[in-house]
Amino acid sequence: MRLVPVRRGRLLVALGAVVVLAVGYWAVFGRSTVDPARELALQRSIADHLEQNHWGSRDQRARWFCEVRVIEEDQGRDESEVGFLTMCNQFAAVNGELLNSSGEAGPKLAIVTSPPKPVEVLRVESPGDGSLYARWVEANFSWIGAKKLHRLQASEVRNLENATRDKARAAFGLPADAPVHR
Repeated sequence: MRLVPVRRGRLLVALGAVVVLAVGYWAVFGRSTVDPARELALQRSIADHLEQNHWGSRDQRARWFCEVRVIEEDQGRDESEVGFLTMCNQFAAVNGELLNSSGEAGPKLAIVTSPPKPVEVLRVESPGDGSLYARWVEANFSWIGAKKLHRLQASEVRNLENATRDKARAAFGLPADAPVHR
């Protein structure tokens, strides 16, 4: 008779462990990954938004060029939050060369329209400086998203910078090997 309560206890412990694992998995991986077609649409829309709404210099010849790497998306009914890494550089073409007058790189959060609507960027948020930076990343990215952000910051910055240069060269009609100066 004593065997029945022991088996029931083990069963309850096993079920409890499954519940804890499920809740833990949801907490860590709660933000969805982005399907490739949506990711491309997000990258283009966010980059366009940043290029058109960026602070600028007084040089009328200069334009902003931005590249975006989507990290994660948290879709809501009407709006979605998109965590991403970006690099934006301001270039002007001077005597057949690119002049890079300003730039920035870092994480941001875009609030966009949710599917099935086409991607429209409603606003973009940036982290604060200094001690506010880490808290902002923690508050706006999932644990996995923050880890991916740190990996991308270590590995993708040069690729993002080269991509902004390539976009600028093409936009100004310069050859692919046109030099870049600061």
